Amino acid sequence: MDKPVEIHSDGTVIVKIGFDNSVDARNFVAQIAHLVSYDGPGSKEIVFQIDSKSIRQAAEWGLELKHTLQRLREFSGGLPKNITIMLHRYCCADNSQEQGKYSRWIARPSHNQKFWTKLRIIQTFWLRHGFGLPINYKELPASVQMNIHKLPETWADLVRFAGLNPEEEAASIILVGHWTAGKVIADFQELKFQGNPLNGSWLVRHGHGSLNNAARNIFGSWEAAVRAAGFDPDEEWTGRQKRLTRKKVIEEIIKRKATGNRLVKSAVKLEYSVLVFSAEEHFGDWYSAVEASGLDSEEERGLSRRKHKNQKQKEE
Repeated sequence: MDKPVEIHSDGTVIVKIGFDNSVDARNFVAQIAHLVSYDGPGSKEIVFQIDSKSIRQAAEWGLELKHTLQRLREFSGGLPKNITIMLHRYCCADNSQEQGKYSRWIARPSHNQKFWTKLRIIQTFWLRHGFGLPINYKELPASVQMNIHKLPETWADLVRFAGLNPEEEAASIILVGHWTAGKVIADFQELKFQGNPLNGSWLVRHGHGSLNNAARNIFGSWEAAVRAAGFDPDEEWTGRQKRLTRKKVIEEIIKRKATGNRLVKSAVKLEYSVLVFSAEEHFGDWYSAVEASGLDSEEERGLSRRKHKNQKQKEE
């Protein structure tokens, strides 16, 4: 019987579009392999490549070896020996990288090759769907947002190219508007009663991204929401990279300014993500932390320069 996935001994994986479960196969393979060839929704097949880097990333996302092998066999019927060995060799890391977000070590360009290509962004859409994460523009990682701007296509164009509906994907962000402070607190308490942690990374990985966003939007910060629910933010932070203290956040921001580094949020997040996360937990958002450090947030965003330029053009 034909299967939606073919796996060759050189690591090439072909997902054949047209099967009832080809979408599930596509979203899963996007988590363990690199997208190599795809011509849009009209394609008859999608070509991926499994290699040591893609398997290591899959391990860091927390994909279990047993589950990975089982799913691959379901979709393909069998695995070449060297692919099985590769999976056994690299699916044993335990680095708890945030699901759906490439780690810096793999996203860093090498040999003058650009990492964030159009195909990589399409793959990001698929793997986020595989992890149950939204792909509306606001909730995409900053690195993806930034590189979408560099392409001639819009976010909606790319979503359509991925075979998805941009209207449906954009609508997922509206769900946050139905949240109330009481519902956020009740959901936090229910999750805690079930023995789960409340840190943002865990919430997003386990399908509670809208709860995480609502907590920040309604209470001003994740920390304030956790306290309102009656829990200790420092204890709930357990399992994530160690959070910087409020004082340390201000010190690091001032230090970056003094050494000539940019304080635009997207740039800092790529270079020093824990500083941005810590600032948002303590101050509500990145630019509030910048202002608490005695700096002009508009100037750091580049807004004041644009205002000055626009004013000068009007005067002329």
